Amino acid sequence: MTLSNRTFGVELEVILNGKTRAGVAQEVRRATGINIREERYGHTVPNTWKIVTDGSIGHQNGEVVSPVLSGEEGLEQARKITEALKAAGCTVNPACGFHVHVGAGDLDLNQLRKLAVNFVHAETAMDCIMPVSRRADKNTYVQSNRSGFGGETENQKINNAIKAYERAQTKAALITHVSSNGSAGGASRYRKLNFQALNRQPSVEFRQHQGTVESEKVVNWVRLCVAFVDRSMVSRPRPRTALNAKHVETAELGQLLTWLRLEPEACKFFRARRKEFSQRAVERAAQQQREAAARAEAERLAAWEADAPARAIREAEAAAQAAREEEARHTAVAQAAAEAERVAREQREARAVEQTRYFAERRAAAEAALAAALSGRT
Repeated sequence: MTLSNRTFGVELEVILNGKTRAGVAQEVRRATGINIREERYGHTVPNTWKIVTDGSIGHQNGEVVSPVLSGEEGLEQARKITEALKAAGCTVNPACGFHVHVGAGDLDLNQLRKLAVNFVHAETAMDCIMPVSRRADKNTYVQSNRSGFGGETENQKINNAIKAYERAQTKAALITHVSSNGSAGGASRYRKLNFQALNRQPSVEFRQHQGTVESEKVVNWVRLCVAFVDRSMVSRPRPRTALNAKHVETAELGQLLTWLRLEPEACKFFRARRKEFSQRAVERAAQQQREAAARAEAERLAAWEADAPARAIREAEAAAQAAREEEARHTAVAQAAAEAERVAREQREARAVEQTRYFAERRAAAEAALAAALSGRT
């Protein structure tokens, strides 16, 4: 499906790796024939491509900002600029972001409300095609649009966000509700879908994508963001009914892609992207388990080493105790043997005394009988 003529703009945060912003601008200009120049940081919409400072990634690096673009021609410009940045040696790191502004000046209050509602419905699907560092509320500069509205399940949070949006009777009130994420006084432009951009220019900002110098990622994300606004204008979003149902990434993404009516190649790209991040999550969990096991083993060995002196003392004491017990056993055996010998000796002595008495008595009896016999003869 050809990209609609809805306007958009891109902001690419990149690491310059020692090059100057003016130097990178010159390289890109030569490679693409597209006018791009270094400028000071600001929120004004440029009439040409520019590269400016961005404090979130270090002032030695840069943010490449487009003019207002539209259609396939604008998308082709974004592709060429991205490829030229990569060729110039620009890279990204986890701090870098890629933001897409989509024109929303033609949306009335009700259509903006639909856009906000559709986004809280789609946040699970959006999360699953992003790195873990840019999901939920894990990134200071990319906060959830629904997590703060209360509720134990994602569907409850979605419905509570919808109720809050429905209370808004003006664009200003809706911008506040979307920007606050259910927190009084917590309005911020650092939402995945930034409505505060409407206060400066007629656009909403999709902030969730990580930084990139890959043109395929840029082109497909712009297509998704533009289609999201287009489809929201004519949609009829409703609250979720199964309040306790858990979100399944594949189902949520499938519903989003079907609703957006993206071309097959773009759908294939985002499904592959979800699968890639899912596999990374599995590998990361396995790696974390291995690291945890390694830490536990290292701690065990460290504890073993730290305990060596005390263990040596305990082992010496145990050996001494064993020696004492062995000596005690030997002493007990010797004492038992001596006692047995004493008893045996006493028994022998008693038998000897008994035998002496016995024979003495026998002798005395014999002598008496002899004496009696002799006295009878006389």
